[in-house]
Amino acid sequence: MPRPESRDEPQVLLCWHAPFHDWWVSGRQITIGPFVEDADFVGGRRKCRKVPAGAIDLGAFVRALPPEDRPDLVVVVLDMTRALVPLNLAAIDCPKILLLGDTHHGDTPIGFALGYALKEGFDKVIGNHVPQHLHFFREAGLSVGWVPGAWVRDERFEPGPARPDRFVHVGQVGDRHPVRLSVLSGLAERDLPVDLYQTRTAAEAAGLYAGHLGSLNISLNGDLNQRVFEVLTAGGCLITDRLAPEAGLEMLFREGEHLFTAEVARFAPMLRRLLDDPTEAARAARAGHDHYRRLHSEAVRARRLLAEGLGGWREMTPLLPPDARLDEGRLHGSGRNAGALVPRIRAYEAAQEHHRRVVAPSFHPGQDVGADVMSDLVDLHRARILAPDAPVADATAALVGSPADVERLAAAENDFTGDVVAVGGPETENALRAKGIDPTRLSRHLKLS
Repeated sequence: MPRPESRDEPQVLLCWHAPFHDWWVSGRQITIGPFVEDADFVGGRRKCRKVPAGAIDLGAFVRALPPEDRPDLVVVVLDMTRALVPLNLAAIDCPKILLLGDTHHGDTPIGFALGYALKEGFDKVIGNHVPQHLHFFREAGLSVGWVPGAWVRDERFEPGPARPDRFVHVGQVGDRHPVRLSVLSGLAERDLPVDLYQTRTAAEAAGLYAGHLGSLNISLNGDLNQRVFEVLTAGGCLITDRLAPEAGLEMLFREGEHLFTAEVARFAPMLRRLLDDPTEAARAARAGHDHYRRLHSEAVRARRLLAEGLGGWREMTPLLPPDARLDEGRLHGSGRNAGALVPRIRAYEAAQEHHRRVVAPSFHPGQDVGADVMSDLVDLHRARILAPDAPVADATAALVGSPADVERLAAAENDFTGDVVAVGGPETENALRAKGIDPTRLSRHLKLS
């Protein structure tokens, strides 16, 4: 539920890119965006104002506000749709924080967000469901924080499962989610009882999560997505793909106690285990919901976001994902040179797009690739990384994959001088052996000192 009204609450200006769904950070707030409609709530203390899509002059918008509505804190949510891109933030005299949306897919998502953050001079960049990308922003000299599940609504359904012998998946399934489609198709081929629903309201989805033995989640691309929090707040049993440590899932919830995780190839045995012992799913659902309510509820996340923007951490400790790359100086020196990050970010964006498309991709860096590029890749949780000392035919060894992947990634290679080469598709092992590379040397994670 939204936080209680208080005269001491800060005035927040929230720049929101998506259809409005009653997300309040403060009892005194103006939400603006291209998909909200003009409205006043709670005696005018909370307001929504429609603004044009795309780039807008936020400084001019704030100057036109009456004095009592001028913000103590500006929160800009930047989604990779770029539906709302506020500019001229330097004209606003208060703290300004950038809350990152999707940076795990789309056209140059990390490079665009980093360039925007530097240009507009944000006081802090806050990660949400892809905290593994925060290290790029810290290396560029920006202060970073983390509010996982930032805008998920609290939903609770008390009744027990109406379908105690079936699982459910709520969400998109199609060409945009090839890994998810592959996993769900494999479960269907094994005759596992999974009900599929596409678009549903938050309340409808919560009822489905609470009404089934377990709720499946397969991330689009290694992201700690909203469904993790939506299932737990509804009181459902969450079964999700095992992410890289840098994504933060293991830090927030305990495997086997609050939820269940599995490699995408191991979902079927996990489901069969829970079908054999449904009491295990019910126990995890209760524990996961209780843990969510204590540490990750809507009210807790609102306080965390305000603390990130305005300070005042008496109630809680600042949160960052367990990512060694956030330790300034450990791998990349003190940073502060955003220009030097451009080739690495382009390489990583090409690699993560390949990772989105392929269930079990491998990455084959050339011999001249340094520790910085290699360390960027470790958060691609399904990937295997070839040891950098393996023989390479040339610095930009050929890609193996679909013709479209080869063409697209080869074009990206030209931009970053072939720092990383992706290998994926059914011909992977034969192609590696033809190059004199032993596929058994591919490792699940690469640890760098």
